[in-house]
Amino acid sequence: MQITSESDIFLFRDKDGRPKKFNKIQRQIYLDKTRNKVLVLHRRAGKTAYAVAKCLMATLQNVSHRYWIVAPTYRQAKTIAWEMIKFMTRQFPVGMFKLREDELSVECRQTWSRLELKGSDNPDSLRGAGLNGLVLDEFQ
Repeated sequence: MQITSESDIFLFRDKDGRPKKFNKIQRQIYLDKTRNKVLVLHRRAGKTAYAVAKCLMATLQNVSHRYWIVAPTYRQAKTIAWEMIKFMTRQFPVGMFKLREDELSVECRQTWSRLELKGSDNPDSLRGAGLNGLVLDEFQ
């Protein structure tokens, strides 16, 4: 099973347990081919779910790439995105992704690409890394 588009991945389950895919706003952002995007949307628009799904799709499609989702604090990064990452990676065959709870990272074993959660509260932890993708989430 190869998930490579927005129509193939479930972002979360709603309160009734039904799986949900990209909404209208997320689909429009996904289809926009602009390299850099700044999203200023209402609080339930699905910005974080979109970012996590986009980064996971990128780890599947690119070899040895590195992606970060950075929140204001490390704890906030875990609260915001870690459960989404675990839910989304469960949709793939067992063993395709290796989740590291201790460092809040996930690695695709087919492509050796990584998605990591970071906090900007420790600037030294963000230095020197070569990145292929970066999401800044929950910044005012």
